[in-house]
Amino acid sequence: MFLLQRLLTFAIALLIAPPTVAQVADLIFINGDIYTVDAKRSWADAVAIRGNRIVLAGNNEKALTLRGENTRVVDLEGRMMLPGFQDSH
Repeated sequence: MFLLQRLLTFAIALLIAPPTVAQVADLIFINGDIYTVDAKRSWADAVAIRGNRIVLAGNNEKALTLRGENTRVVDLEGRMMLPGFQDSH
């Protein structure tokens, strides 16, 4: 009974908790032909980066929702962006 009461209290706390703040990107590339190497979505218009991680590969509108006060936005002006390729020899 005690466990059920704790779980119920936790569930209610989650439901009434304020929504989390959207993740803000450090760097956003927009208006590009961006190859993602993802079988489900091979191409994107924009990429948003936070720290050393890609947080979004999608369209310009979605990427710009992650723009913060200190976010740097780079307009690729239709240029192509490819993932880093490394030659091991």
